[in-house]
Amino acid sequence: MKKNFALSTLAMSLSLVFLPSSFASAQSEECQQDPSLKQCKNVLDPIIVSANRSATDSAKFVGQATKFESDKLLAQSRLIDVLGDSPNITFGRDMSRQIGQNFKVRGFGYGDIERVIIQQDDVPRDPTLFSNHISSFRTDTDILKNVETVKGASSILHGSGAIGGIISMTTKEAADYLRPGQQYGASIGGRLESNNMRSGMVQLYARPNSAPIDVLFHAKRALHGNVKIADGGQDGDTHNKNDEKINSYFAKFGWDINADNRLTLSAFNYTDKLNTGWQTLYHDYDEDNPVRGKLTQKDYVLTHQYNPDNPWINLTLRAFYSEAKYHRINEGSDDGYGNPYKSDYANIDKRYGFSAKNIAKFQTGSLDHELLLGADYKHKKMDAKFFTLEGESDMGSFPNTSHDIGLYFQDNIQFNRFTFTLGGRYDVFKREVKKEGGQSYEKKRFSPRVALSYEVLDGVNLLAGYSETFRAPTPAETSPYGMLNPYYFYLPNPDLKPEIAKEYEVGFSVSKNNLFDLGHAIYFKTTYFNGKIKDMISLQAIPELGLPPERMNPRVQNQYAKYLNVSNVKRTGVEAELKYAIGNLLLSGSYGHLKLTNTETGKRVSTFADRLTAGVTYTYTPWDLTAGLKVNHWFKPKADTFDYYARGEHYSYVNGSFTQVDFNGIWQPKNTGFSFIDQDLKVMFGVNNLFNKKYKPAGTLDVTATGGPGRNFYVQVEKRF
Repeated sequence: MKKNFALSTLAMSLSLVFLPSSFASAQSEECQQDPSLKQCKNVLDPIIVSANRSATDSAKFVGQATKFESDKLLAQSRLIDVLGDSPNITFGRDMSRQIGQNFKVRGFGYGDIERVIIQQDDVPRDPTLFSNHISSFRTDTDILKNVETVKGASSILHGSGAIGGIISMTTKEAADYLRPGQQYGASIGGRLESNNMRSGMVQLYARPNSAPIDVLFHAKRALHGNVKIADGGQDGDTHNKNDEKINSYFAKFGWDINADNRLTLSAFNYTDKLNTGWQTLYHDYDEDNPVRGKLTQKDYVLTHQYNPDNPWINLTLRAFYSEAKYHRINEGSDDGYGNPYKSDYANIDKRYGFSAKNIAKFQTGSLDHELLLGADYKHKKMDAKFFTLEGESDMGSFPNTSHDIGLYFQDNIQFNRFTFTLGGRYDVFKREVKKEGGQSYEKKRFSPRVALSYEVLDGVNLLAGYSETFRAPTPAETSPYGMLNPYYFYLPNPDLKPEIAKEYEVGFSVSKNNLFDLGHAIYFKTTYFNGKIKDMISLQAIPELGLPPERMNPRVQNQYAKYLNVSNVKRTGVEAELKYAIGNLLLSGSYGHLKLTNTETGKRVSTFADRLTAGVTYTYTPWDLTAGLKVNHWFKPKADTFDYYARGEHYSYVNGSFTQVDFNGIWQPKNTGFSFIDQDLKVMFGVNNLFNKKYKPAGTLDVTATGGPGRNFYVQVEKRF
């Protein structure tokens, strides 16, 4: 790994010489004049919440966490394309639709059942709805205050599924829109993209002085059409066919009961109506076999915060109810074999849960403690209904339920320059198929975490830690039975073990706001991680049992299969992030390297390409204008082989490097002299994939037509009143 560390350091150095990173806000004028001010402490070093479930200085968190603020989230139409700026979050390999997004966090995501936690306001999401037909975050970036990503086993406090990590989205409230002293407000906005996207929105918000309440209402409609492929497409395909109409509504009501208590109630409703292919990530729209789909997400969240003038009590209670559904109808005339065919298919996900969390601050002798105690309960019911001309088909492990109870603690102990973290989570999880003959599965698991941060010099931290996390088997793995596809007759396995990730992480960070007494600010953090994921679950054919009694398709020879704990995977990698501010100039960059191998065979489990991002952003104060360039460079992937054979034909996996450049800007006038626009207008603009270059992710075939979206001009305008 010395080579990887050297490459990481070189990448960060290059990011200072060439075009370092992502579009971000530079320092305020006040912070430029006095970087030591309290409000300037985190200009570059963000405070993150998801990692420790309490406010934590990113530079001292032992692990990798990235925070994306509201304006940054609007640089792209698809959220996953923005999150890809974080090291070892990969994207691409799809048709660039909103409903179909391929992503991986430290090697796991789409196609890896429940190995990444996706949540909005602590409401968990299954991006694929336990199906390979979609992958969607089902959110509206205009209502998101920020998004935090936490990678690897260090995200243990969130329970089952965080082997890859977590993506945690937080919504806005009225205070995020109202100016100081303003009681009522409204805003209208719209977005137009050259690559066939347009949207419009309206927002109303209030926090009257006459009542201790605040209200926010948001409504948006977005239309997504055919997506132009980069560099002219491939083999005559210049566009990925797409037709999506998305409506989203969000309301949040807050009540300050008294100085110590606050109650918040929110409702979110998201609907995506579309004409698409059967598999939205990879299939084109077939006019002879059209699929009409409707994807919905509904969340209701009630939160009570109790924060009296008492260091022992900072209590948050939360309850939620959530529904998600993807219903599609295939109106094709035949099944591909000349037989009449029509299908009606729906995946349904209903959840509710409760949680309690308290943060206590106290001292024992010379030790300062921040003790986090929490508990949560989550209930999930999944169902699938499949109708054809022959009637309803049995979906094997549906309907089913999941019950998860978690108790967790974490004590951050500070002594002089040392911060010692000791924590863990105890989970009880039960999976049950709710049908005649259905089976249940129940296990318990304790996951520990220990970490140490040492500030060896002012603003310079050494970091080391060890964490464990796990993924409980799903009902679809423990309890399937029957022909769920043409290839396999599934058998249940109630003896499956949970997957366990054990990971070490070491690194260092630098966070200073007045570097060399020049007023420069720097944030740099790099970590190396090394761990093992035990008892990985995979579907395995069992030919020794002979042939199943029946077939779903007479032209396909199926066989028995069962989910088994079949392998252990070693995961190693390097992640680094840099931000450097000189007055109104911001330089930044990131680098990610990842390798997953089977410990028994030594072969790679998946293929990844190292990635370097670099860019520059500048704020021209007289015009209140910020603009910047960002470069994404994917190095040649490393693989055991680049050859692939199918039906006697030879193909090659992607074996090259790719580079794309984005230009982004934002204008927020404050001193034009026109009161109608000063303080109340925001214009975001830019060109993504400026030079119209393809990007084909590592592990895909060279012949793939999914080269990513082409050059895309965009402008988004928001006017507040």
